Amino acid sequence: MKKVQAIVKLQIPAGKANPSPP
Repeated sequence: MKKVQAIVKLQIPAGKANPSPP
């Protein structure tokens, strides 16, 4: 679960420029 949260946090900034599926 911790890995998922870390990935989500990293994908938040990247998702703004490149919206990707969760």
